[in-house]
Amino acid sequence: MKYLTPNKSNSQPKPESSPQKEPKKGGSDYLELLARWIVALISLPVIFISHIIAQFVTPGTPGYKLVGAIGFWIGTLLSTDSIWQVLFQGKPIFPWFEQEWIG
Repeated sequence: MKYLTPNKSNSQPKPESSPQKEPKKGGSDYLELLARWIVALISLPVIFISHIIAQFVTPGTPGYKLVGAIGFWIGTLLSTDSIWQVLFQGKPIFPWFEQEWIG
């Protein structure tokens, strides 16, 4: 195989093309930008609330663990009320939950 040397047109770097002209912004571009800002401002409270709610429904986040802990303690307290009534046959600890003894 024969080695070919590059000719002069291939060995010289090509001059970079001049930068493309930026398209002029018309009135519709400014209206589109204004509309985007208005939509962003209107949706800001909804986005804020959705980020907070996401903390309570995404597994592994602190809010998710907090909701689980609250559910656990409420369940434990209601079970304690039933156990209290069985052991001591008295009035319920939490009268708002049930009015009279379950047994």
